[in-house]
Amino acid sequence: PASHVTALAAAYQRGTGASPPPSELVPYPGWVFVPAHPDQPTIAISAHAQAAVAAGRRIPLQLDVRPVHHVRRSDASGHDHLDRDAVLREVLTPLVEDHGCAGVVCNTVDDAQRTYEMVREWAGSRAEVRLLHSRFPSQQREEITEEIVAALGKDGAKRPERMIMVATQVIEQSLDLDFDLVISDLAPFAQLIQRAGRCYRHSHTRPRWAKGPRLVVLDPQHEGCHAKPLHWGDVYHPYLLRATHLRLAGVGKVQIPEDVQGHMEAIYSPTGISDPRLADDYVDYQVEAMVGRQVADLWVVPDPQNVGDLAALSQGEITEGRAATRLGAESVRVLCCYVDQDGGQWLDPERTRPLQKSGSGPGERFDADEIRSILNLTIPVRESLLRGYQPGIELPVRWEKIPWLGELRALWFHLGPEGPRPIEIAGRATRLDHELGLVARRWP
Repeated sequence: PASHVTALAAAYQRGTGASPPPSELVPYPGWVFVPAHPDQPTIAISAHAQAAVAAGRRIPLQLDVRPVHHVRRSDASGHDHLDRDAVLREVLTPLVEDHGCAGVVCNTVDDAQRTYEMVREWAGSRAEVRLLHSRFPSQQREEITEEIVAALGKDGAKRPERMIMVATQVIEQSLDLDFDLVISDLAPFAQLIQRAGRCYRHSHTRPRWAKGPRLVVLDPQHEGCHAKPLHWGDVYHPYLLRATHLRLAGVGKVQIPEDVQGHMEAIYSPTGISDPRLADDYVDYQVEAMVGRQVADLWVVPDPQNVGDLAALSQGEITEGRAATRLGAESVRVLCCYVDQDGGQWLDPERTRPLQKSGSGPGERFDADEIRSILNLTIPVRESLLRGYQPGIELPVRWEKIPWLGELRALWFHLGPEGPRPIEIAGRATRLDHELGLVARRWP
């Protein structure tokens, strides 16, 4: 939004001693150069250059908003035509009956895992179904990513006949993927545009059913009204979801890039809100942003002119634990470890890799390759997923002296005759599945 661009540029110019720049800064797509010297003018992209850039990136994106129920409901006939799974199957049917590649983007890992299981069972052998999210061990996630980019990237040398890629936000940015169709759970407008950027990204032969770049948005409903699913938690603020829901109503096409800025301003910098529920959500959204700024003020590094000695950089109203996390998104890296019936400790359920208590270097130090091989098995998770978990088994003492390994949290799985037993954590059965990644579901 223009307000964010202005705030960033103004903050930079205040640091240089210059006056803040004008509010109308950057057209989309475009750029602005903010000079460090107060006597030099701010320079923005020219209208001619901006038009040329826009012409080279023009995409007529079809928006197909589908209301869905995340909680299964049924009418007198026992069917719910708004059931999310049923809507997904309907949208994906042309692909499995003909050919093509589609991306299904979910807002949570749990939704992605369940969606993958449903689509895989439904599609059977008719289409290849893949899954990608953040809760795979690092090395496995990297391998999956490389395989998918090789199949769906710019070259597309291994582009499959039929593929359905189920993923989370991990494919929004950085990954160069090209789908014939993108399906997404409702997300803030900026994220929807990012996800849509994975559709018709390169020049490939398209299936007959694909008539152009198309984004299908699964809009969550309850009793005919927009309702954020409870299990989404705080992944996106309710205001951004409701504002996007209202903005998309009746919009069948977004001309990219011409229409993007108008939608962005209406959602992220509204000038007037008539809907009472949206107004209440917006107040909460503003309060949350204000709290974030106040917390940031406690953590900010002092200006150089205010630092008399280095001690000033480590003084403030903040604990070391709080400083090590992002506001509202505390995360840790976990390592799945296995204990057999004889007490042996392993890094894999097949018991081919013992848990290494010391390194092979001088003084039993770990070398870089040994540390890297352990980190390749770690998984980033939100700290809340481990709330109340007391493993009763500690990682090797020597690991505590290694910065990379000292902060790891171990999940200890006991090996039985049928394999690793799930761990009960906060009422959830937690297990590591090779196909699904780290799974945490309600304990039976």
